[in-house]
Amino acid sequence: MAVAAGVAAGWAALTSWLPVTVVLGLAQISEDAGSLPGALRAGLAGWLLGHGVPLETSAGPLGLAPLALAVLAVWRLTRAGVHVSRAIGARDGRSPRQAFTVAVAVGIGYALLGAVAAVAVSTGGLRVSPVRAAVTFALFGGLSALVGAVRTTGVSALLARRSPPPLRDALRTGLVAGLLLLGAGAGAAGLAVATGGGDAADMIGAYRTGVAGQAGITLVSLAYAPNATIWSAAYLLGPGFAIGTDTAVRTSEV
Repeated sequence: MAVAAGVAAGWAALTSWLPVTVVLGLAQISEDAGSLPGALRAGLAGWLLGHGVPLETSAGPLGLAPLALAVLAVWRLTRAGVHVSRAIGARDGRSPRQAFTVAVAVGIGYALLGAVAAVAVSTGGLRVSPVRAAVTFALFGGLSALVGAVRTTGVSALLARRSPPPLRDALRTGLVAGLLLLGAGAGAAGLAVATGGGDAADMIGAYRTGVAGQAGITLVSLAYAPNATIWSAAYLLGPGFAIGTDTAVRTSEV
């Protein structure tokens, strides 16, 4: 169990960290503005941020997680829960205890990786709390792995059969409604980008980081595309959204 959970958590971490490192390292490495260790640390910092771990920088705190990275991490950790469940022979066993054990094991392994990453990036003007990282990664990894474990062990099917029909219908209706709202938000965000595409291109070009650097900035922007979708949905619904201190965007005011 321990070996399987450690390997699965490590592989999930690696496959979600490498894309971040490549994206954030493009500008530095291509323009000789940094070193490989610096790019690796930047990748770790972005990886931590993607899990919801705030970064304390010399310019102030940074805590806005790119949801595209969070979704990638959830998917890889869900697969980790699937693999560990199969490794211990819990497939189709319909045992909630085994599913919970798998989730705890993966969560512990992931928490250790998060704490190590926090210590590794805490140099210069950047500080990350290892305790905060460990707790966040434990919850993030454990809950994500639990999703894969309950599906693999058959616990999810067992719970679905035991749930009353009105509850199942309500969950399906709520899920469809939520997806429709997100679809509307994505459409609104896409329309805003299309109408203001020239301004966006000018902003990216103003950084003068070369082709690779601009590609990296574009990919970072795409990592926040799900955030923009949620903000747009909130804007369409009326409440709007807030960014930073004393900054709100809604249909009635900005």
